[in-house]
Amino acid sequence: MGHVLNPSIRTFWFGDSGGSQDLLDVVVVTDETMELWRKLGPWGKAHNITVYIRSSVQRKQQLKRLGAETLLHAGNATRWNSGLSMIQSLLRNKEAVSFFCLNNPDLAHDVLSDDDWKQLESAVRLLQPFLQSTLRLESKTPNLWEVIPEIDYLSGIYRYVYPLILAP
Repeated sequence: MGHVLNPSIRTFWFGDSGGSQDLLDVVVVTDETMELWRKLGPWGKAHNITVYIRSSVQRKQQLKRLGAETLLHAGNATRWNSGLSMIQSLLRNKEAVSFFCLNNPDLAHDVLSDDDWKQLESAVRLLQPFLQSTLRLESKTPNLWEVIPEIDYLSGIYRYVYPLILAP
């Protein structure tokens, strides 16, 4: 099921063009790649913040001293749900992450506004059913009669719930 959902979720994250998906394969972070991520909106800023903090033991310790409950999870190119996990970890540590960003000039362009945080919360609400469907079907070899209702359910979520979640 995850192999079916991965391209769909990537389209959700990156849009229809797909060209930005190559960013997931970038190993060396530069100002240019951070700017490309930033153009993706709140998710790109969340990625930049996570990579920045995780790239240094001192930064991780500083975030923990600010009250972070958990380590920030990093997204990766092979598992769509790693992006969801990254956002969830940022949301769990919202206050510490916000304070960290406001006090680190390197992240001045990646500070998440209240609207950005709301969009990330909405993304989690939208993607949660996709994760649940993946988990339901991954522990066994699913039959077609199990997969089709899941895809139909997820299609409905995306078609009907997505506009409601993102509405102001």
